[in-house]
Amino acid sequence: MTDKRKDLPCVVVRDLLPLYHDGVVSSDTSDLIEAHLECCESCRDELNNIRADDNIGKKLLEQGGDSYFNE
Repeated sequence: MTDKRKDLPCVVVRDLLPLYHDGVVSSDTSDLIEAHLECCESCRDELNNIRADDNIGKKLLEQGGDSYFNE
């Protein structure tokens, strides 16, 4: 029997990564994504990019960078 969790296509995982990052996926979906991430460096890199972008956004907001968008 094969482990279907690891057969989840990258395109599906990448669509779900922003939701996974925000913690709004079900625990079953989270488990599937985590199993995929264990064996897929490309999707791990994509998740790291999402995390980095989120950190940049948070730092901009902390520094008042949102005023640029309100002008």
